[in-house]
Amino acid sequence: MANHPKYRSTFGFLDILFNLSLVMAVLFVLSFLLINPITKSGTIDPRTHFIIKVSWPDGNPNDIDVWVKSSQRHIIGFRSKDSEIMHLDRDDVGRVNDYIIINGSLEQNSINQEIVSIRQQVDMKYTVNIHYFSWREDDGAELKTPVKIELIRIQPFEVIKTTEVIMTSEGQEKTALVFETFGGVDFVQLLPPTYDPIVNTSSNPHFSTPSSPQNVPTP
Repeated sequence: MANHPKYRSTFGFLDILFNLSLVMAVLFVLSFLLINPITKSGTIDPRTHFIIKVSWPDGNPNDIDVWVKSSQRHIIGFRSKDSEIMHLDRDDVGRVNDYIIINGSLEQNSINQEIVSIRQQVDMKYTVNIHYFSWREDDGAELKTPVKIELIRIQPFEVIKTTEVIMTSEGQEKTALVFETFGGVDFVQLLPPTYDPIVNTSSNPHFSTPSSPQNVPTP
């Protein structure tokens, strides 16, 4: 009697048909999204193409700052850490902010380092200046401070240039590196580091210094 058409049920077949239809619909939507990815207007490529690494002796309490200016007047420094094409990752002020809390314990990180990231593939000229913001004389620091500057390409990885400047007076500013990029990030041309003030100039809207002998720029 169970095999009689009167007693047969089609609900199992309908369930299978419904589930197959649902799977086909989901696969269709996924394939459509893969073929036509959603575009986001105004998004910026987040990848870093170059970094400018500035460091001075570990544990040195003196406050050294890096400033970078582009040929399109983008200016990066501790008072203006972000622009359309560059970003200052951290303002290292010497020993003052070298302490971090790890597992409830105060630990000292003696590394003195500032890094600027260049994030856009644009043809541009960049000027990298080092500014001697503060001499920590009370901490027993020597006035003369050597500063190392590295220009690094991320992809493909390459240390393009390593140089050093010696800072000898508080308020001093030196041009350490000048370079141009062409073809996005494919070509880099190093230029003579002719002194080009960024901090010690009235044209910098992000920084102003009083007129005093210590702020006279020294090439």
